[in-house]
Amino acid sequence: MWFADPWQFDLVGDPAQDRVIVTLHVPGRWEAMKDVLVPLSRFGRSVIRVADRWREYLIKNYPVEISDHTKDAQYKRFIEHLTRARQILLEYEAQL
Repeated sequence: MWFADPWQFDLVGDPAQDRVIVTLHVPGRWEAMKDVLVPLSRFGRSVIRVADRWREYLIKNYPVEISDHTKDAQYKRFIEHLTRARQILLEYEAQL
């Protein structure tokens, strides 16, 4: 069934044109979107917004796990990537 299959996003960035090309599919089975053009800067802001909501969820529901220094390495890496993504987006938007 389509809802149990392993969906995959394929993203191809085109910064010169400020766009990302998105395909959402289950390889060899389903195709929900194919080569959809989306403004890259808007897509980046949306991804960061989703990641912020995920961070808030983790803080609210797993405070012990993310504050335990023996278990929080992945959370710290997530925060580092999120911080870097914000910086890259700001630099990119400054060039537009």
